[in-house]
Amino acid sequence: MIRSERNWPVILMAMTLLVIQPVECSSGSIISVEWPDSQVIGSDTLIPWVIVRNDGALPASFFIRFSIRDPNNKWISGACSTTTTIKPGKEEPMWPNGVQITQSMPRGEYTGRVTLFSDYCSGYVLDEVKKPNAFEVF
Repeated sequence: MIRSERNWPVILMAMTLLVIQPVECSSGSIISVEWPDSQVIGSDTLIPWVIVRNDGALPASFFIRFSIRDPNNKWISGACSTTTTIKPGKEEPMWPNGVQITQSMPRGEYTGRVTLFSDYCSGYVLDEVKKPNAFEVF
C-alpha cells in the first residue's frame, strides 16, 4: 500500500479512455426525378418517380418527401415515403407518397420539390430537387 506524507493510504485509480468515433451520416443524392403530368385538376394525386443513389461506403437507408408550393407560396407536403436501403454506389427507384390535389386549392402554377433524407441521422436532408412551375392546377 502506498501512503501519503501524512501516512494516509493513497488510492490509485486506473483510468480507461474510451474514444467514441461519431457515426457518419449517410451520403446520397437524387439522380433523376420524373415529374407527374404538368396539367392537373382537382382530385388528382401527384406522385413523382425518383432515382436515388447511395454515395457512401456502407449500405444506407433513405426516405424521400414530395412537396408542392401553391401560387400563394404555401408548401403542401405528402407524408414521407417508406425507408429504402441501398447498397454503396447503387441506384434505386423510390416513390414518395403523393400529394392530393383538391377542388379548394388555388388555381395556377405550382413548384414541385423532392427531398432526400438520411434515415439514420433523424431526417438529415441529403439532397433536394425543385422544379418551378412544375404543375398547373386548373
